[in-house]
Amino acid sequence: PQIRKAEADATAAEARLAQASRNLQRASVRAPFRGRVLETMADVGQRVGGGASAALARVYALDIAEIDLSLSRSELALLNFGEGSNGFGERPRVQLLDKAGSITHKGKLDRSEGTVDPRTRLTNVVARLEGAFADPFSTKGPDSPAPLSPGEFVEARLFGPNIDVFVIPRSAFRERDTLLIIDEENRIETRKVSTLKQTRDYVWVTEGLRNEERVCLTPLDIVAKGMKVRLAAEQEESNGTLP
Repeated sequence: PQIRKAEADATAAEARLAQASRNLQRASVRAPFRGRVLETMADVGQRVGGGASAALARVYALDIAEIDLSLSRSELALLNFGEGSNGFGERPRVQLLDKAGSITHKGKLDRSEGTVDPRTRLTNVVARLEGAFADPFSTKGPDSPAPLSPGEFVEARLFGPNIDVFVIPRSAFRERDTLLIIDEENRIETRKVSTLKQTRDYVWVTEGLRNEERVCLTPLDIVAKGMKVRLAAEQEESNGTLP
């Protein structure tokens, strides 16, 4: 009887050991990606439950960095990206710059969050960059650019598709989209044009102008269709000619 009891106790002990090993395996929490712990939310020995409210830690991945950028509607139009874009094949390229203006990291715009900040009226977009975070297992050399840190502010340069435009001084516009064109006979013609972007001093014109056409830059109080004008260069030559 004593031998059978000892065997039973040994079997029970092995069962408890196996159950304890399974419990220990279940107690080990591993992230499904290679990353670093940003914040811990549980202490050793603390009892935790399930669900979204029982988070143990915040972890960020090391292979991909996502950068939040804020763009205006006109900037999105230049990139042809986000809501209302017709797509141009590849996603816009993104470069991060240091204080000296040198390129530190490269990536591409990944997506638009489809929301507009009610305070700034800017659209939020997300850029993805590979290998931008500090990686303790990285084999990069000492000459590699300084890694990014979560929450850091960055300066970004974005590249959209190449667009052929005419850059016209803003003062040359009679109205929001109207220019004065001087034909071969030095006669005035008013013409509406399509614009893409406006700055404080210049307007980018995409349609309505042709190469070698002359745009009147002088503010005129009175304009009539077909009115003949004298160019400033011709006036200077005339004033310099002896009778």
